[in-house]
Amino acid sequence: MYQNITTDTFKDAAVIQAITRMTSLMSIVGCCVVAKQCWTLKQQKKLTLMDKLVLVLCLVDLGLAIAWFVGNWSRKDEFACNFQGFWVQFLGLVDILWTDAIALHIFSLIVLNFTFKKAEKMFKYYLVTVITVSLFVASGLWLKDSYSYTSLWCWTTNYNLKFLYFYSFQIATVVFISYVHLRVSRVIRRDFKTLTNKSYKKDLV
Repeated sequence: MYQNITTDTFKDAAVIQAITRMTSLMSIVGCCVVAKQCWTLKQQKKLTLMDKLVLVLCLVDLGLAIAWFVGNWSRKDEFACNFQGFWVQFLGLVDILWTDAIALHIFSLIVLNFTFKKAEKMFKYYLVTVITVSLFVASGLWLKDSYSYTSLWCWTTNYNLKFLYFYSFQIATVVFISYVHLRVSRVIRRDFKTLTNKSYKKDLV
């Protein structure tokens, strides 16, 4: 497991892990603040669908932050290492795909002209789809015994699997969000121009 890993490598890993734990702790605090705010909105019956979408993303980030914070605690136990690898892979994919869900929600409201009621019904479909896909991928990697210690935490050490089952999703998300941004911007500019022209004509009358 530690073949070709030098003392300097461990020192570098310790520094990176210390920074990761510090940023993870900040994320945990931030997520707790957001969750508390959403709970307050729910109590006041002011929780919107966008608030729910952000809350789910926040809870996923909280789970990931905890996984990063504990670091290499699981390296000495095979099951613990597999579980941490599964947890990182599962929540990492949920995080990426849920970002797509938020972008799709904005796209459906502004570009596709969904009503808020129709958009509200889509929430459960987003949730089921994202969890199912992420669970399928993360479980499949566990069944293939793909998780192992990576000097910082447990995840897959196979770069091909990392790209195929994680980074490719990130790339696709960047492309999709860029497309959504482009389409939404065009619609907003068009509607603003139309509104401006109507106001101008009204002032002339």
